[in-house]
Amino acid sequence: MFVFLISFLLIFSIVIISVKRSQETLYVFSTCISLAVFLFGIGMYIAKKGGVPESLLNFFYINSEIKKYFQYFLISLDSLGYIIALGKMLFPLFVLLLSLNLSNVFGSSKRNWKYLFLFIFPIISLAFYYPPVYDMYSNYASIMRVVTDTWIICYILASCFLLIYELYSIQIRFIRKQFISIVLFILSLSFIYLLYFGQTPDEVYSFYNSTNGIYYIRSTLSVTTYFLIVAINIILSIMGFFGLIRYTGSIFIRDKDEIIIQKKTKSISAGTTIFVHSFKNQFLANRVLHKKLKREIEERPDLKNINLYANQLYERNEKLLERIDELYRSVKTNHINLENTEVEKVFHKALNSFYEKYPERKVFVQLTNHRILADDVRLSEVIYNLLINAQEAIDTMKEKSRQKIFLYCYNTKKYTVIEVTDTGPGMKKEDMKKIFNPFYSIKNNNYNWGMGLHYVRKIVKEHFGIVRCESNLNQGTTFLILLPKLN
Repeated sequence: MFVFLISFLLIFSIVIISVKRSQETLYVFSTCISLAVFLFGIGMYIAKKGGVPESLLNFFYINSEIKKYFQYFLISLDSLGYIIALGKMLFPLFVLLLSLNLSNVFGSSKRNWKYLFLFIFPIISLAFYYPPVYDMYSNYASIMRVVTDTWIICYILASCFLLIYELYSIQIRFIRKQFISIVLFILSLSFIYLLYFGQTPDEVYSFYNSTNGIYYIRSTLSVTTYFLIVAINIILSIMGFFGLIRYTGSIFIRDKDEIIIQKKTKSISAGTTIFVHSFKNQFLANRVLHKKLKREIEERPDLKNINLYANQLYERNEKLLERIDELYRSVKTNHINLENTEVEKVFHKALNSFYEKYPERKVFVQLTNHRILADDVRLSEVIYNLLINAQEAIDTMKEKSRQKIFLYCYNTKKYTVIEVTDTGPGMKKEDMKKIFNPFYSIKNNNYNWGMGLHYVRKIVKEHFGIVRCESNLNQGTTFLILLPKLN
């Protein structure tokens, strides 16, 4: 167990710090390393102390050869005791720092000085258990043991409270799912730690004088239970790894999609031939309509047919103009102008544009006005695009009573969330993976080029935000725009 778990923690910590370097992953790395150091010291102490039942031998060391390696490894008792002290004192510190960071308890403008007081108790404990200092003040070991165990328990409980509180505070469903795996990951590591945290460095220092056995070896837990604990711990650690990567906005998962989209975006210049060809087809169709209209006027004027052809010609030209505008907005490279603005102002522009196109439609709006850093023109275009998509989706529904569009805005701890929801037919999972790709469209007509959502994603990204789609067949679709919250 010790060998396998220590190896897993070391590999896990290296992988996570390699995948993404951030404050959160640095704390995870430190947490895993400190627990690995603690378990290494415990494993070596058990091997040197002896008295391990045969039933637990394979559990702790896999085989007798590894046990002998631990048993005869050359290290002084002072060094071994201090290794255990380092792991024991640093693990609860880094767990609490990680929990504070993830819980956003100090808001988005964290400052390192706010965490400095947390280092006081670990530093005092490590200073006391430093071998030369401990030799001078060993008479106070029992008092120090109570003090150390007290602050450790307080740190662990505070970490659990912060994580669970944060979990219940998260309003966005997909972020909550990711955070659950992080909570389970940290709790699983803490559980393993608490199984052995009663091991004190002073017991190692008094190795030859102590007549007491090792309490966790005398535990009533069976070997099967121990194995189950380790297996669960590893599974939860893996879940926590992916949850943390996603929750902290890492590009570990999204980079794969990002690279694909970037490659497809580079093909836009080559893909202009598609647009040119499509323009040509539309103009040829307009030419046919024009000939019909001209012939109708010259030969046998029929106002009904003339009006029909004129309307068709007008509609085709309007569609062409919309597509030209869509292409222009998707490929233009001028920078956006981010300003402190009200969400209500952005909503007003988007809704005005929407009602110009659909004057008889209705959008249900629920807005708690907030201020955001945004280009109100560009962001309103994004919302307008999503509203148009929602309207086109619900238009395919036969039941008029089910045709509804909702536009929300609300604040979470880290984000201002803009949500566009429709009660349309929804999308398949395989379609959802491609909807932000340029030139991809699931709409079954010749007037959609598949650039609208690509434009949406591009503009949201320039606002330092995230856009996410959630959809189920026959249950509708929701687009979430997560913008950094202004404090």
